[in-house]
Amino acid sequence: VALCRDIVRHCCEGLGSEGEDTGSELSAMDVSHLLRALAKGSVGWSGPAVGLLLSRVLSRPAEFSQTELLVALHAAVQIRDDRVDEVPVHLYTGLLSLLSEELVSGSLRSLKAPDLITASALLAKTGHLDTFAWSSLSRQLAGLLDARLTPSTSGGSEVCIAGGQPESRDDRGSDEQQQSLQRQHRQLAECLIVVLNCFSRVGVQDAPMLRVAYHFLADGAPGVSSGIAVAAFAKLGAASCAEAEGLALPVRDVASAWWNLLHAASSNNSAAPSAVATSLSDLSLRLVGLAHALAGSQPAPWRLRRVLRLEALSLVGIAPEMLQEPSDSARLEEEAESFVEPAAGRHSLVASCSQVLTGLQCLFLLRPSAADNCDSLPALRACIAALDAVQRPLEARGRHRPHSEPALAATVLDVLEQLCSR
Repeated sequence: VALCRDIVRHCCEGLGSEGEDTGSELSAMDVSHLLRALAKGSVGWSGPAVGLLLSRVLSRPAEFSQTELLVALHAAVQIRDDRVDEVPVHLYTGLLSLLSEELVSGSLRSLKAPDLITASALLAKTGHLDTFAWSSLSRQLAGLLDARLTPSTSGGSEVCIAGGQPESRDDRGSDEQQQSLQRQHRQLAECLIVVLNCFSRVGVQDAPMLRVAYHFLADGAPGVSSGIAVAAFAKLGAASCAEAEGLALPVRDVASAWWNLLHAASSNNSAAPSAVATSLSDLSLRLVGLAHALAGSQPAPWRLRRVLRLEALSLVGIAPEMLQEPSDSARLEEEAESFVEPAAGRHSLVASCSQVLTGLQCLFLLRPSAADNCDSLPALRACIAALDAVQRPLEARGRHRPHSEPALAATVLDVLEQLCSR
């Protein structure tokens, strides 16, 4: 630790109080790498070093490449989350403003897929609701997905990726070329899902971004995390064909995207039925999305409505089995009794149960018609079993850690009161 502290102090000796270089040989890459290292943990004298390094970023952003700037900003956000006193408010505010400015009219207005993922995650993690910055992300995502036509090495023809299968106007080309195009498609699909999820986390409903997302998924969804995708659509109020009509989205693209997402979910799992989920978190996310899609499925083809209903009921049917797993029971006791939030990267059992409950509510309270509801006796029994299964984890969390209602709760109650009084 002492050695690391001395190294950091030596590297920052040439930086003045406002980040200006008074003799230091630190490059922009050095600054971003130092910040990333400091984000992994405090080493002593890290507070003054962080301030000096961030001041350097703010005073001379033009020296940083796209990746270097994003790495530095990401490190700053992580440091503030872990050690809030090391990133003063004025520096943090300035960094968020810098991020917005660079996305709108600076060096970050034309990002590649990996950097676009980082930029989206940054905006979502900070909750920075700059409309112009989010619009820039939407525009850049559309540009990446529209550039799926890749020149072929044979005859100068174009190769278009559709449904994950590259096809050429002349021939399919070499195996290496096909593999390269498939990797490109998977990377774009990953970028799309991450950006879509980031929009949903902060509740930014951007119609152009949704239009691009559905158009891309309508061509095929191999390797796409269907649970995250459909849950994000639901959070953004764009999971169903009825909602798509309200947002002026092509209903045909929405229906095709749902077919592909359902097929992707079944093809990613060798087990039957097709609704078998890989984890409780995946099941809960998919159930929320399916329930919202079913609630607004009137404009959808009847076959899609039927499949949505069957898939939703299949998920409801296997939810109790997943909740009876020993690992989930142990995790419940750990979370409820230790008063400690789940570790980073581990989905909360209680959050999954809450999402299953939300899905059940949508299936019954927002059902579009008697033909699409869950009133058959086997369906009712499955829903009751799922409700009983999620009750115990939710009650345990309620006893050990009372849930504070968000500010939006009062608004929701006012809206419900107005609807009931009509």
